[in-house]
Amino acid sequence: MRRRLRYGLSAVAGTALAAGVLALPAAAHPAPQASSLAVTGSVPAWATPGATAGSVSSTQQIHISVALALRDQAGATRFAAAVSDPSNAQYGHFLTPAAFRAQYYPTAAQAKAVANWMSAKGLHAAVGEYNRTVEATASAGALQSAFGTTLRTFHVGTQVLRAPASAVKLPASIARSVVDVGGLAQIPLRSFTARTMTHRSPALNGGAPARQGGYGLNPRGQAAPNSANNQNCSHYYNENLYTGVPKKYTIETNYICGYVGSQINKMYGMGTSTASNGTGQTIAIVDAYKSATQPADANRYFAGHGVAPFTPGQYTDGSFAPMVTNQCQAPSAWAGEEALDIEAAHTLAPGAKQYYVGAANCLDANLQAAVTKAANNANVSIISNSYGGPESQESLTSLRSWNNVLVQAAAQGQSVFFSSGDSGDFTDNGLSSPTSSFPATSPWVTAVGGTSVLETNTGTLAAETGWESNAYVYSGGGYQDFGFQGGAGGGPSHTQTEPSWQKNVVPAQYTGGGHRATPDIGALADPYTGFLIGYNPGDGSGYAESDIGGTSLASPLLAAATADAQQVQRKRLGLLTPAIYTRYRTALRDVKHVASGEYFPAADSQGNPLNAVIGNDVKSQTLQAAVGYDNVTGMGSPNGAAWLTGI
Repeated sequence: MRRRLRYGLSAVAGTALAAGVLALPAAAHPAPQASSLAVTGSVPAWATPGATAGSVSSTQQIHISVALALRDQAGATRFAAAVSDPSNAQYGHFLTPAAFRAQYYPTAAQAKAVANWMSAKGLHAAVGEYNRTVEATASAGALQSAFGTTLRTFHVGTQVLRAPASAVKLPASIARSVVDVGGLAQIPLRSFTARTMTHRSPALNGGAPARQGGYGLNPRGQAAPNSANNQNCSHYYNENLYTGVPKKYTIETNYICGYVGSQINKMYGMGTSTASNGTGQTIAIVDAYKSATQPADANRYFAGHGVAPFTPGQYTDGSFAPMVTNQCQAPSAWAGEEALDIEAAHTLAPGAKQYYVGAANCLDANLQAAVTKAANNANVSIISNSYGGPESQESLTSLRSWNNVLVQAAAQGQSVFFSSGDSGDFTDNGLSSPTSSFPATSPWVTAVGGTSVLETNTGTLAAETGWESNAYVYSGGGYQDFGFQGGAGGGPSHTQTEPSWQKNVVPAQYTGGGHRATPDIGALADPYTGFLIGYNPGDGSGYAESDIGGTSLASPLLAAATADAQQVQRKRLGLLTPAIYTRYRTALRDVKHVASGEYFPAADSQGNPLNAVIGNDVKSQTLQAAVGYDNVTGMGSPNGAAWLTGI
């Protein structure tokens, strides 16, 4: 989710501190058993001696989730690839969740062996549902002793996070059954929502210097738009255009107030006919936490914008309880994400059922548990996820555990979508080199990038281009560059090799030397050309409506478009990427660079009015739309009726 100007951090960000690191004595721990094995990849790349912040109190209580390996990892992977490949004879012959569990899940004996060892170490372990995990809550001291490591805290951008300082160790008798010890490393994932600066707290923007220009852009605040010169937002392209300063672009309008139902339907050419509105499909939406006012907020919003509300039984909840609110972002930070996902998906697929799964919080292992729950629901054929973080900040064991869950979904014919991020290549978030977002880089998901869309009052598109926003302020007779203001994530994975379906389609310049390229596809994401939502954030302010964007919007829109296509084609489409890279010429419309922008009334750090134009698809970093595949919108966006019948 992304908010308008100046963008806030949507993933761990900042520069690691080079000074002020505590000098810590080596902690003493019991020598590991002679037959123990180190778990390769259990230490995140950011957990380095130079980034050490401090120690972890031995009495701190930590919940861990030990993820167990699939019984036949290679066999499950081969099967998932075969049933996802349109050219394979096994294509579409998916397993049910029950059949997948019976064939590939860990056995009760494997889970019991791990649980018994943990209990013997005083961890009071409990086997999770379907034997996939073993859970425990214990003191840091007990965990350090059991796993033969030392827990420390580390500077990671602007945050201080916990992780093991050395590889986790396990007895050889159980080590091969374990993929990841989730929870030892504190890996928070962030929602990818975005708003215009009108709806940002000034405290988040106050005085932050732009990359060029020397001062920051802020919400206009109490400085009202100048109605005489028409600074009001536009409900569609060219409804309003400010005349107080020269246009920067030929294709330019005042920022969009937030598109609503019928406009989204026209944008993608679907969702209005009962023959292509998602009827018979179930979309799972996975986020952190659960709002107490959903789906009532969504139904209130639908009623005001010409969208049919949920019918009884159309929306069901499978959220985890209780919520654990003191370890990462608070529930109020995800309330807008939840509303956006629910309302966007229902707008484009009003006939589809929704199954909402709110994780206990936004830590990596808990969100993974929520996706696992969605994958084990036999009715679910599509799973939308609007969160992630820099791939470079995930541990390798966490990557493996995630991929096991996602292989399961592919084997079952479930289309899984992940937002590609809202911080571009993350270099404006303090990372020293470009990186893409995980889990979007997994080869078992469809990575969803973002577009800026200017739609006319008749539903035609004046512009559809990549979402990479750059601000320009009119001053001294010209426009000054104020730098990157948010954009879709993309780029090559550093850990996943190039899938067969991208070879000979994605140009080598995007693969980073033979790696998986992201994103795969794009949809509306730019908050300056965004979507209107309504919700109660749970902070006492009550229900309100506001414009919003981010690849958090693009993911549920693609999930809904897939539900519509599955209804038309009367089958599950499963992992969508092989079809995207073979059928893009008709099913997708190519999204190219289009010079365009939106006027926006801004203010400086003292509240003085500024006239800004947000340039679309500006290459402020390393990302920009292009003819054919690009690292902002992938192969393009859904192409109406051709998508419904041809993807």
